[in-house]
Amino acid sequence: MTNMKPAATSTAKVYCPMCTHTVVATVELQPKHTHVKAGQKCPRCSGSLDAGYIMYLERAA
Repeated sequence: MTNMKPAATSTAKVYCPMCTHTVVATVELQPKHTHVKAGQKCPRCSGSLDAGYIMYLERAA
């Protein structure tokens, strides 16, 4: 699809499955889903955050 807009990004608290801590990471906001931006590393253990669970995302009211 050539008409897709780039996803908006925001910061959120993401659970790292390797070190079991919650860290700040960049997430991509899409209309139906929110995903952790691919290729990020945990600042504590250097593990991949691709499979991380988004714990807290602050949204505008």
